[in-house]
Amino acid sequence: MLDFTKGILDKYADVHRRYTELSDYLISPEIIADNRLYLKYAEEKASLEKAYLLGEGLKLAIELGDDDEINSLSVNLATELMPKGENDERGAVIELRAENPQSKPLMQELINMYSSYAKSLGYDLSVAENEDKFTSLIIENKGAYFRFKSELGTHRSTGGTIGNCTVSVTVMPTSDAIKLDIKDGDVRTDIFHSSGAGGQNINKVATAVRLTHLPTGIVVVCKEERSQLQNRNRATAVLNSKLYAHYQENLSASRLKEKREKLSTARNARVRFYDFTSLTATDLRADVTIPLKEAYGKGLNTLINSVLIKER
Repeated sequence: MLDFTKGILDKYADVHRRYTELSDYLISPEIIADNRLYLKYAEEKASLEKAYLLGEGLKLAIELGDDDEINSLSVNLATELMPKGENDERGAVIELRAENPQSKPLMQELINMYSSYAKSLGYDLSVAENEDKFTSLIIENKGAYFRFKSELGTHRSTGGTIGNCTVSVTVMPTSDAIKLDIKDGDVRTDIFHSSGAGGQNINKVATAVRLTHLPTGIVVVCKEERSQLQNRNRATAVLNSKLYAHYQENLSASRLKEKREKLSTARNARVRFYDFTSLTATDLRADVTIPLKEAYGKGLNTLINSVLIKER
């Protein structure tokens, strides 16, 4: 880890130099007087803030000789300094599918993990679709796709009250920054009552929304919110994301084939293993194990960052 940490600090040197430079600019009377330039530099400084705090924290941990903090901060800083891909700065749509009826408890545990992890990052995660064996989550915060994209694949569990379960996870970028040519007549909107336990209506007003994109047959149902407008907005965001993925798949025959092969591999590959007897979570790609309780929150960073770095 020593060579790894040194290499990361070498890469961080440029961030530190630029961050310090921008800090000086932003207190300069000439820059303060130029609103356009001030806002430009302030935005650039904000984009470097997280890497700067991690880098300074790492240097302090080295001074204190705190090996655990050194290891953790080195990995976190390395992930932060990675060049971002085309979609990495977008939000994320996460879909979970229980592969069999007994897998529903594991699906709920994964939802809890992702909710806690999103909260630890300052993200707002919400349920877009929630069916018997399928749940769709949406995080519209910038950079969420980068943080969650490595969750794509098959998650398995054993032991405890959860038992032997399998859940497939897919992750797509949100399409809020993409121009999609969706004609008004292409989407059918149905409004209906959300039904609760025992078939009782959650409220007397029809608030659930179903959007059907007629040319592709893609359907999105949102009924978790009390407001029809909130459900419509979330359904629209998820539909746009699914349409973007659909159209991306059909850009060319070769790309479509590549996409199908990737999804097939992900469905059959063992991505992560949760042992509810020994209470551990193991990422099988990075060969890293953490206590299960740490996976509910920032601890999931350890697994996700390890995978991102190894794949990079």
